[in-house]
Amino acid sequence: MAKRRMTSAAPVISHVVGIGASAGGITALESLFHALPTNPNLAFVVIQHLAPGQPSRLVDLLSNWSAMPVRQAVDGDRPERNRVYIASPDDVLTLEGGEFRTRRRSGFSQS
Repeated sequence: MAKRRMTSAAPVISHVVGIGASAGGITALESLFHALPTNPNLAFVVIQHLAPGQPSRLVDLLSNWSAMPVRQAVDGDRPERNRVYIASPDDVLTLEGGEFRTRRRSGFSQS
């Protein structure tokens, strides 16, 4: 009897929530993620306005405020339900064909 081959590709989800915040929006993000249920069946993408090259502590902070796993969005990954993804301040993050695409920001000064 032939074995069925299992694939590990995550199913494409239909609901991704994008959240934009300035550097001063931390309190609002904290309130939001404390209030969300553990399994909202949504993927969340948080983009915080920071200067390129400035370190972000957002993954660590949101990990303390949310029961959902939090990580930086990586090029080629597919967003999964009940996860929080953070955009790097050095990249432009898009969602194309169900996958994250990142590219380095250009045309911005680092002053």
